[in-house]
Amino acid sequence: MPAELPVAVVAALRQFAADGGVAVVATADAGGRPHTAPFGSVRAVSQSALRFGCDRRHDTYANLVRNPAVVVCLLLPPHAAVSVSGRASVILETMETVETDAVVEVAIEHVKDDMLPGASIVTAATYAVPDELAEFVERYGTEVEGA
Repeated sequence: MPAELPVAVVAALRQFAADGGVAVVATADAGGRPHTAPFGSVRAVSQSALRFGCDRRHDTYANLVRNPAVVVCLLLPPHAAVSVSGRASVILETMETVETDAVVEVAIEHVKDDMLPGASIVTAATYAVPDELAEFVERYGTEVEGA
């Protein structure tokens, strides 16, 4: 039975994504070495699945197609830090919003609480979207969630 994200983490991730939050996705390269990359499109579509958009030309995409084991690190201010491990699969090969991107879904197998008890996260990685890109970013996130 797959592990599930706590409801509070799902809610925090949804808000974090809306605020331009960036998660770190870890895969293994062809030599088995760790490969990490930041993604601003990680979404919780349920308590048992995450999704993100990934350029098919990106090393992360090649890595997860070859080996679906992934870890997604989420720092969700102020009170959640989790590592989510699971198996990735491409659920949409070509996105409408960006033709070179695919939608990847991670079936959650394990959730590890990385938060130091009593501590709080002051900042996390985020990106700022200029006004002229706001509609595009919204469409992209909606497509990732709805794939």
